[in-house]
Amino acid sequence: IDVNQLAFGVNMKKFAAFIFALFVGISCFAGESFKNNVGVGLSVPFSFISVDDSAAEDSSFLTFAVNGSYLGVWNSGLAIKGDVYVGLSTTSDYDMFSEDDVQAGTFGAFDIGLGYAFCNTEKCTAALTGVLGVDVYSFNFNRKGTISGTKHEYNTTIVDFNLNLGVDFTTVFRFKENFGMFLNAGVRWIPVGAA
Repeated sequence: IDVNQLAFGVNMKKFAAFIFALFVGISCFAGESFKNNVGVGLSVPFSFISVDDSAAEDSSFLTFAVNGSYLGVWNSGLAIKGDVYVGLSTTSDYDMFSEDDVQAGTFGAFDIGLGYAFCNTEKCTAALTGVLGVDVYSFNFNRKGTISGTKHEYNTTIVDFNLNLGVDFTTVFRFKENFGMFLNAGVRWIPVGAA
């Protein structure tokens, strides 16, 4: 992983901190009828991207990420949601740029959503939200070769940028007032992507 990929991760962390501050700031004005749920966890998202263009190949990514999750719920059940993911991603689909069987890169994602919490008690919150998100995969390859006796070095960076729509099911179990466990499962559809 090179310096550009590390800089991408640092910028995603700054963006994540800004988004969480924004959500918590908004919730301060919501009054006592509002419940904040903030979580930090580890994620292992798997993405399979099928491309409609016959000239392009499908891609799959296995990612290991740290994520921050926010779920705000009003007593009426209306829920707002935000997630930020930063991590490392692996694929074997860019073998034309690398001699390695598995290529490693960086990953960042951001989702926001709106939905309904059908369970909102002191011990448990469960919500179904529609989400809109962006995910970015970045891979940098350095390759050296000799063509007609001349040594060459190739540097290639591939960035996959995807806009996605989906549904998340989020459950928060509280063991104590400020400590608990959360589970987030979701599916995404990618209507727009660019590499």
